[in-house]
Amino acid sequence: MAIEATEQIPETHFSGGAKLTTSSEEGLRDILNRMKTGSAVFLGALSNTGRPDAADQNPGDWIFNTDDNAPNWSDGTNWRDATGTIT
Repeated sequence: MAIEATEQIPETHFSGGAKLTTSSEEGLRDILNRMKTGSAVFLGALSNTGRPDAADQNPGDWIFNTDDNAPNWSDGTNWRDATGTIT
């Protein structure tokens, strides 16, 4: 399920501060959109046990996971790696 970085993604997904509650391709598009618009927040380099609950973060907010040595993004429910796998 690859998402092209050149796709135009509507910004309406984030109106009213709504949180993403799906792991669908549309949910991954929401994460990509926040990253493209600069509204995603980097929370720091954190371990699995030290990172905040993904459900308390906006979709697209991210950490550098020190256990995996890789970035993880919140989808509003779970932490995901670059392939979309829950971490």
